[in-house]
Amino acid sequence: MEFILICNTKGIIEEILSDKSNEMEVGKSLFPFVDHFSVSKILTFFQTVGTTKHVLNWDINFQFQGKIKSLSVSGIFHQNQIILQAFEPKDTSNKFLEDLTDMNNQQNNLLRQSIKENYQHKSNDELELKNTQLKNEIQQLKKLLIQQNQYNDQITSQLEEIKTEEIQKKEKLDDTLTLCCAEINESIKRIKQDYLNETHLYEDEVYEIVDQIEIIQSYLQPLTVNNYEK
Repeated sequence: MEFILICNTKGIIEEILSDKSNEMEVGKSLFPFVDHFSVSKILTFFQTVGTTKHVLNWDINFQFQGKIKSLSVSGIFHQNQIILQAFEPKDTSNKFLEDLTDMNNQQNNLLRQSIKENYQHKSNDELELKNTQLKNEIQQLKKLLIQQNQYNDQITSQLEEIKTEEIQKKEKLDDTLTLCCAEINESIKRIKQDYLNETHLYEDEVYEIVDQIEIIQSYLQPLTVNNYEK
């Protein structure tokens, strides 16, 4: 996981839950860390999160310490804030789920702290309702992640099936071509032998035909099994 942030809708960092780069600061904009070729994409990402309330796995390039890194970014719109999570694509399944769990724990810790600080100003019923809402939102996020993983598995399975079919088609074509070449070569051999065995008044013409057959056979030679596979 590269970072987990809470930003406002304009990209200003309001809270840092995790930052592997150690370069981000609260109150500063996230956008300077975005590669300039991906600025339009991150702006579209923020607009989409505000509209759909959640976005999963957008590939966006960031720049840390002068190095560009491609990250998979997800966002959740909650109480006029965007919970932004970015991670390397290879971590998109179990790591995301673990980080969601960590976020849930952090939210619970913040809630307990809020209860202590504001106990005299808020009723227990109101705090309990807020806690329940937060837990329900985390559960919804987990369901979305599971659905995304199932979709990814389905796409992977379909790609494997297509790959297997293509391999089988190629093997069948190789076998057919090999058989055709073998049959043609055998036919040419028989034709040559037939002409050589024939008593012909015009011997020069016989050998001229044989020469032409040998030329044809030389063209077929590259299509034999070993040469074709090369």
